[in-house]
Order: sequence, then structure tokens, then C-alpha cells
Amino acid sequence: MANEQLNTLVLPDENGNFGKHGGKIGHPELAKALAEIETGFRNIIKDADFISEMKRLQATYVGRPSPIYHARTLSRRGAQIYLKREDLNHTGAHKINHCIGEVLLAKKLGKKKVIAETGAGQHGVALATAAALLGLECEIHMGVVDIAKEHPNVSRMKILGAKIVPVSAGAGTLKEAVDSAFESYVGQLGE
Repeated sequence: MANEQLNTLVLPDENGNFGKHGGKIGHPELAKALAEIETGFRNIIKDADFISEMKRLQATYVGRPSPIYHARTLSRRGAQIYLKREDLNHTGAHKINHCIGEVLLAKKLGKKKVIAETGAGQHGVALATAAALLGLECEIHMGVVDIAKEHPNVSRMKILGAKIVPVSAGAGTLKEAVDSAFESYVGQLGE
């Protein structure tokens, strides 16, 4: 994140709205935890040490800024087309950008573990990568159907030290994995 971006960072209001758009609705048991995360984020995003660490990790670990590629063959048809090469970021996608921020925020808030859900597994791989880098435990909830389809990503998450929680409820896919991750988070709030 460049300093110029931080100076113009637009955050939602206290109700989660960006103007007339947005909003936030949360399970009552999650409200306190979500408020803690939001307060922590609003404070940490102004912290020079946090900003410096994010910039360092983006440049030296993630591989940002990502290069821009001029797609000459496509551009011959009229419009000049440029592609931002997020596929060149560490872990091969844009997911690492926010996962580094999430895990760094969790660490600054004194958390020891991150919990998430994934369907195709790229989010899980990126979060497990960030957690391994910054020394936090990682718990990834994934539907059993998705686990079977995305074995290479599941293997990567395990190699990175993530605990995979198979979810067989319902259709055994992302929706149920999201519910499972929230249930696990609520169940571990006091720990």
C-alpha cells in the first residue's frame, strides 16, 4: 500500500455503508468479535510500523507491484489492452494480497490463529502461506466435495501447516464451509 493510497483510503461508516451502498449484518455472537476486528483495523491502518511491514512484505514476499503486460496481439483489433499480472504474485493469484494483510492484522491484534473457508482452495493456500510466514496457526474449512476436486491445493495447505476441516453437511461445498468456519470461530472466541 503506497502512502498516497492510505491518505485517500475510503472506509465504510460505523454501519458498514459506503454512501448508499453496503451495510453489515452479523450474527449476534459474532458482533463483539467483528467490532474488535474493525476497531483494530481502523487503528492499525494508521500505524506507521504496520504500513511499513505491509509494504515490505508486498515488495519482498508477494512480488508487488505486479507487472503490467501489453497484450499486443489482442490490441491489434483496436483498443490497447494491458493485463495486470496478478498470476505472478507468490501463490499464483491475487488472494495473497489480502491474506498477508489479514494475517498481519491478526498478529498485531495478538491473535494466534486464523480461520477461513475455501472452495477451490486458492484462498486457503494463500492464507496458509501468510500464516506460515508470520507464525500463526491456520484452520481451513472446506467442503468434502471441494476437497476431492481440489486435491493439489489441499496438499499445499497441509504442507504449509494448515489444519483442514472437512465439511460434509448439506452439499459439502463452499456454503457449508463458510457456516462451519463461522461456527468454529464463535466456538473459539473465549480461547
